[in-house]
Amino acid sequence: MQKSLLFVSFFSLCLALPNMADARMRGYFTVRGGLSDVRETTYLDTNEAVFVPSGAVGLYNGPLRAEVEYAYLSSGDFEKTDSDKPILKTKFSRVMGNGYIDLKVSPYIQPYIGAGAGVVHYNVEHDEFKKTGSNFAWSAGGGVGFRLTRNLTADAGIRYIDLGKVELKEGAEELSFDTVETYAGLRFLF
Repeated sequence: MQKSLLFVSFFSLCLALPNMADARMRGYFTVRGGLSDVRETTYLDTNEAVFVPSGAVGLYNGPLRAEVEYAYLSSGDFEKTDSDKPILKTKFSRVMGNGYIDLKVSPYIQPYIGAGAGVVHYNVEHDEFKKTGSNFAWSAGGGVGFRLTRNLTADAGIRYIDLGKVELKEGAEELSFDTVETYAGLRFLF
C-alpha cells in the first residue's frame, strides 16, 4: 500500500512539472499544522475537528508551484447529540499532488489559489464493523504567503478536501467524508 502511495505521489509530481525545467526553478519544503473539520454527511450529518500535521516537498518556477504532500488526520470520534458514546471512529492519512498559482501583490505578500489530487487511506470503525482502505481524494483552496526572508515564507490558507466514500459492510449505505481544513506553516526554499 505504501509503495502505491509513493508511486502515485511521484507520478503526480512528474505530470505537474513538464514545463518547469529552466534556470529559475527552485525546490522547497513545507511544514504545516492546522485544524480539519471532518464531516460525515450521509449517516450522521455531523463533524469532528481534528489536528492535521503535514509536510510537503515541491518545485516552483515564477508563479507556478507543484508539490507532493503527506498529511495525517488524527483520530476523530463522531457522536450523536443525544449520546456521549462515539458511534463512529475515524483515522485518515493522505498523499496528494498539489499545484498552486501565486498571485504577487507585492514582493512580500503572495496570495495563491491551488488544487490537488491524490490518495487517502482510511480506518473507520462503527460498532462491530471496521473498514480499512483507500480512496481518491481531491482538494481546492487558497491562502496567502508572507515572505519573511529571501528563502523563508510564512503560509496560511484554507481548502476543501473530498475524502471519498466508505462502505462499512456489503449492501449498507456508503458514508461520505469531506473536510474544510485551515492551516499555517513555513515554506523553506533551497
